[in-house]
Amino acid sequence: MEDAKLHEEEDRRHKELAETLNEAERIINDAKKNIEEHKDKVPQASIEALNKEIAEVEELMKQRTDPILIKTKSAELYQNYLKAFESVYKQSGGGGGGGGSSDSSGSGPTSGSQDNVQDADVKGEKK
Repeated sequence: MEDAKLHEEEDRRHKELAETLNEAERIINDAKKNIEEHKDKVPQASIEALNKEIAEVEELMKQRTDPILIKTKSAELYQNYLKAFESVYKQSGGGGGGGGSSDSSGSGPTSGSQDNVQDADVKGEKK
């Protein structure tokens, strides 16, 4: 029984680390993709700072020892990356938001501009 509890905790930590590494990798890939696509629209200082942060997160990922630190640093990278590319997204009509699945950061409601949505009355069709 004690073995099972020990392995359960070990499995939980392993799963947490894997999820953290996957999320950090996704953030890094999104950032690199957008840096490559929009490097001419973002100040060089911002790109250099993002590249430095990317390298730091990648190094932490190689060490694979501290999921909390990886989460913290990748979240900082994500916020700084969004801030750096905010003007690019505004110029392109607000689309993108970091590409693909990174639009939903999990912070705040997802309804956004749907606050003024009204339900319509639907009348049944005659057959």
